[in-house]
Amino acid sequence: MKFSTLLTLQDLYKSRNITKTAHNLGLTQPALTKRLKQIETEYGITLVKRERRGISFTTEGEFLASKAKSLLKKQQEIREIGWSMQPEPSGTIKVGISNFFTKFLFLDVLRDFQALYPRIHFQIETGWSRDIFDLLVKDELHVAFVRGDYGWAGMGQLLFEEDMVVVSSKPLMIDSLPQLPMISYKTDIKLKNMIDKWWYEHFTVAPQVIMEVDRADTCLDMISNNLGFSILPGLVVRNHNELHKIPIQDKEGNKITRNSWMFSKHERHEQFFALRQFTEYVQNYLHERAL
Repeated sequence: MKFSTLLTLQDLYKSRNITKTAHNLGLTQPALTKRLKQIETEYGITLVKRERRGISFTTEGEFLASKAKSLLKKQQEIREIGWSMQPEPSGTIKVGISNFFTKFLFLDVLRDFQALYPRIHFQIETGWSRDIFDLLVKDELHVAFVRGDYGWAGMGQLLFEEDMVVVSSKPLMIDSLPQLPMISYKTDIKLKNMIDKWWYEHFTVAPQVIMEVDRADTCLDMISNNLGFSILPGLVVRNHNELHKIPIQDKEGNKITRNSWMFSKHERHEQFFALRQFTEYVQNYLHERAL
């Protein structure tokens, strides 16, 4: 099966959209349609059915797409073994990074690592931790950096844990929170559930949310302007000494913390030398900075 055929089947199966796949492959829609017809002719099957809301794969198309994915994975594994045989670490590492890591931490890590290993390159996916974790499960990433605890059977390294803190522009008392304006922010479901659980363990009324913002750093701007308080992960506010922070605790007096993890698969880690170099570098980087 030609490499172009493999890529076409993989991308189209993922997107289920002719226009998007044509764009991803650098083709016009007519050129992609022609390629699909050639594949159908070569294998004597109908790949897809066109519907009002896009396309769906036939049973035969599903089978061929699954084989394409398997073959691409084998080719990638062969490349990784070849890269690992080079005298200098090289190759492309597929990394998934949660939104927090991208903004608050990872740009420094990537810059410093690439200065040491210029022949190692990266393909980076960013998003919510849940989505990044799902990509790793689907074997679309070499390594994932996520916040929150997930049931992962592969290699897992706890990078750090951070206190969850009430953040305000002026000193306040925890008992007074239900009477004060609160600013909420969009975040992943695990963190939202953690905050909600703590709140309703301590208070019988809902918080007075006066606004919801798109990101944690926007939330900080609102807090700095004395518009309300919020509950945030400690690393988000680590450089904001002008703000007041109170770690939250459960009913037994234990701090509520959030874990951040680095996940990868055992077999990919063992066979891909560049990946091992990168994961070890990240661990040492965070350790030296006592995060």
